[in-house]
Amino acid sequence: MNCQEHQEQISQFLDNELPQDALQPMFQHLAACGACREFFFTAKSIHDTARQLEYTPVPELLDQKLGVLDMTSRPLLERRFIISIPTAMLSMIAVFLFGAAVLLSFDSLSSEQQTQQSQMISQFPLPNTLQYSRN
Repeated sequence: MNCQEHQEQISQFLDNELPQDALQPMFQHLAACGACREFFFTAKSIHDTARQLEYTPVPELLDQKLGVLDMTSRPLLERRFIISIPTAMLSMIAVFLFGAAVLLSFDSLSSEQQTQQSQMISQFPLPNTLQYSRN
């Protein structure tokens, strides 16, 4: 088991979610590994401090200004949907890549397929203003 896995176990231990059979190997590793021991004491300090904090509800006005709305209590047309910038960018990149793949698939037609396609198109006369040419 590597240090990252032991640090995940430390977090589980602090949240009382670590199985009993994993306690002894975790503490043996802590005895031998200074980095994990430092992680343990830092995480325990943060955990203990967080437990001592008082719960303070967010004022309703601030809740509204931040756009944190209870989506279930509002009619569907009044709900706000928030999309993060990375999600929007990834969506645009995916659409662009899909479009590029479609365009490239048309360019990758074999010469025989291009000839067949040209013959099929030539069977249907086009008005003089519309010309079809494929390079």
